[in-house]
Amino acid sequence: HALFYIVFVLATCALFSKTWIEVSGSAPRDVAKQLQNQSMVMKGHRETGMVSVLNRYIPTAAAFGGMAIGAICVFADFM
Repeated sequence: HALFYIVFVLATCALFSKTWIEVSGSAPRDVAKQLQNQSMVMKGHRETGMVSVLNRYIPTAAAFGGMAIGAICVFADFM
């Protein structure tokens, strides 16, 4: 039961955090638009390719952050 609980909590938190970035305006396309509005560019990348570069990092960071929060919650439950 404990293994199922750990997997469920971690997966749910990761999924929720990836969904949250889409809803909250922190999606890669939104961040790219914000950077373009501020006239900021990523060195070595074209403005049109910024979304694909950000798409590599933002969802992964969100999922990992959600799993970290889930791990803290699981740890607190088992204490």
